[in-house]
Amino acid sequence: MNPANPTAPTIVACYSVYDDFFPALGFTDLTDGMYEGDAGRPYEAAQARQAEVLPDRAGVAAGARLLDIGCGYGRILRAAGARGAAACGITVSPEQVRRGVRAGLNVRLADYRHLGPEWDGRFDAVIANGSLEHFV
Repeated sequence: MNPANPTAPTIVACYSVYDDFFPALGFTDLTDGMYEGDAGRPYEAAQARQAEVLPDRAGVAAGARLLDIGCGYGRILRAAGARGAAACGITVSPEQVRRGVRAGLNVRLADYRHLGPEWDGRFDAVIANGSLEHFV
C-alpha cells in the first residue's frame, strides 16, 4: 500500500474482524452471491453462479488478464484461473493476501485508489464484486 495515501485504519480493522470470524463459520466469500430471483437457491449455488457469470460478463477467457478489485478470499480469481486467464487480485486485508498467496493465487495488498501508473494497461478486464460499498 502507498504509505502516503493509506487506507483508512477503520476499514482495515473491520476486515481483520471479518477475516477471523467469517472463515471460522465456513464462509469462503463475503458477497451474497447471485440468486437471479430464486429465493430458494442455496448460498453455495449462488456463490458458484456469481463466479461463473461475472467473468462471462467481463469477457474473461483463456489468455485474458483480469484485475479483481477487492478480491477477498479469491473465489473470482480461482474461477478466472480455471478458464486459463491470468488473474490478479487486490485487497486492503493483509490476512486475505496471506490466504490467497498460500492458495497459490496472485493477490496483492493494495487499495485501488492508490494504484500507480505502473498498473495502467495491464488488464483486459476488471471486476469489483462486492467492494463498491467501500469506495466512498
